[in-house]
Amino acid sequence: MLKENPDFKRQLFSPRRLKISLFIRSIANREVPILQHIQKNYRYGFLDFYFKFMAVACDHIFFTYMLPLLFWLGFADLARGLTLVVMLVISITGWVKDYVSSPRPKSPPLVRLSFNKTHELEFGFPSTHSAYVVACAVYLSSLVSNYDLFAKHGLNIPHPLLYFAFWFFAVSVLVGRIYCGMHTFIDVIGGSIFGVLIAYPLSLWFYQVDAFIYTEYLSGALTVSLFTFVLLYNHPIFIDECLCYVDTFSAISVLNGLSFGSLLYQNFHPPTEPSGYSIYFNFYEFGLLRTLLRLLVGLILIAIWKEVSTLIILKVIGNKDLIEFKDSQMMRKHKVFGRPEVIYSNRNLARIPVYFGIGFFAVFSFPWVVYFLGI
Repeated sequence: MLKENPDFKRQLFSPRRLKISLFIRSIANREVPILQHIQKNYRYGFLDFYFKFMAVACDHIFFTYMLPLLFWLGFADLARGLTLVVMLVISITGWVKDYVSSPRPKSPPLVRLSFNKTHELEFGFPSTHSAYVVACAVYLSSLVSNYDLFAKHGLNIPHPLLYFAFWFFAVSVLVGRIYCGMHTFIDVIGGSIFGVLIAYPLSLWFYQVDAFIYTEYLSGALTVSLFTFVLLYNHPIFIDECLCYVDTFSAISVLNGLSFGSLLYQNFHPPTEPSGYSIYFNFYEFGLLRTLLRLLVGLILIAIWKEVSTLIILKVIGNKDLIEFKDSQMMRKHKVFGRPEVIYSNRNLARIPVYFGIGFFAVFSFPWVVYFLGI
């Protein structure tokens, strides 16, 4: 598409953006023969399944349902920190992907191995998978070495074993993105750099960031909202088909719900909760069945909220777009997929309250639900 509409692309992209896009694309194209050689000589049935599975294990949908479990199992500070890191990584790299607009490596000649085919409708640079596995590994390693956070939660696991687990998982995903033909080396390296730049500073000021954004100050939640507005309002227009903008809207909305929900929970929590800092959990007190029941109820309610709230919100706002844009006809003529009417469509704007609700439910609504249900 870039070569088909060179003049229009120069109108759409600033000179700096155009230069960055073409530079990354040229490197990625030169790496395709190397990736083809890797797939031709090293593909194996078990490795195909293993690397595809590892990609699913760090998919954003996985995080949507698994991160709440950390809150409900009493690891609130760790859960808040990880959610901040993961959601920032997803939203920022999604924004950058649309800005750079460098496609995934060509298939054919490469074979793309993935359980989730929607990932093929995304740009390549930077690799979001690479960004958040490296971010999580850096973040958790730093928390272990600087704060011994796991020991504070009663998990006295040897540090070398923790480091090995974090980085084995991360390296498996990084290698898998190359092996599966989903990314080039420049994509993976770029994603890893973003992951380090986001996660490491947040880990150094872990408790200060936690207090500011989540538990003590309204200004922290408002800062997250301001960042959200700036990020979404300035989302870049892009030409080729890519769904990264969906992840950006969804992830940053979860973070907003979590921030406001945590602040509200700090001041208004059920009488059975001894602290507003963390949802109370004691496995020896609750037992296995009660624990599983609480988790199952929470996950089911998140799934119900996601489906029902989407239908209701879209029904309320109707089919007519809330925001009208100029130049839409010209962009449709030039087959621009990522035009403003798509990025800010009613369906995508509806993701903001829907995913805000997921974050809010995980930290505020859930303890009230289990309180009234007596579980």
